[in-house]
Amino acid sequence: IKETKVHHVFLVEPIPELLKHSLSTIDWDKLLSEAEERGVQFNLTLAADPKQIVGQVQGMFITHGLPFIDGAYVFQHYPLWSLKEARDRLADDIQTLFLSRGFFEDELIMLTNATTNAGRHRFHLLDTKLRPERREPAFIVGSGPSLDKAMPTIKRWRDRAMVFSCGTALRACLKNGIVPDYHCEIENVPVAYEIIAETAKEFDLSGITLVASLTVDPRMAELFDQTYFFFRDSVSSTMIMASPDQVIRAASPTVANTGLRAASGLGFTTVYFFGVDCGTKSIEAKHSVDT
Repeated sequence: IKETKVHHVFLVEPIPELLKHSLSTIDWDKLLSEAEERGVQFNLTLAADPKQIVGQVQGMFITHGLPFIDGAYVFQHYPLWSLKEARDRLADDIQTLFLSRGFFEDELIMLTNATTNAGRHRFHLLDTKLRPERREPAFIVGSGPSLDKAMPTIKRWRDRAMVFSCGTALRACLKNGIVPDYHCEIENVPVAYEIIAETAKEFDLSGITLVASLTVDPRMAELFDQTYFFFRDSVSSTMIMASPDQVIRAASPTVANTGLRAASGLGFTTVYFFGVDCGTKSIEAKHSVDT
């Protein structure tokens, strides 16, 4: 502790008896007094479950800010499975913690798009309020290659369901004569708008309601007659502009997630997926032939 000149010490001792024995060998009063004079903060956990250990360490990181990880040092004081497992899990989770915070340049786009959309367009806000259960099923349509074989099924039951097209699946639906009730978007990049704008030149988007994150390209809403915006979680614009009951969680990372979250938020409890091929691969194609 003296050599590293640390500011925070997180001590993990899964075996309480060893902590008790240390009282006979270490002058804790002196150590803590010297640490207090130097401004060193001590944290102690007796957790033995690696998941609990990692959770508590992550809590300290988050409390002081994730850059706090830079310069952190891990010392395993004796061989024990729970300590090694916690250390390995922490190393894996730290990468995810940083990635989930996004990137500065991307957050600037998020904030710019959100404020522009809020000020420029008339829209309904999809929030977390409970809504009456819808009796009809919802079809969540992605643009995976399996969509091509599913089109006859969607056409057959289209009049008995509400259809949510997701991202590039919009063109595939329209080309096959299926006009979605809702179209979902979450990406903030201009190319997402450009793809839908090209589709709008080829097909009539009348009657389709856009359901999108407030962070999408501000031109996106201009392509649709009606828009439902929502505050997606874990982005700076939401933290600045939204109240907790307005934050829609689990609407990412893919636009198919957005479709499912939009459907559940609107009261649909029976859901069918078409062309949502996450986790599978096709040698022949990566998307439907009509996207």
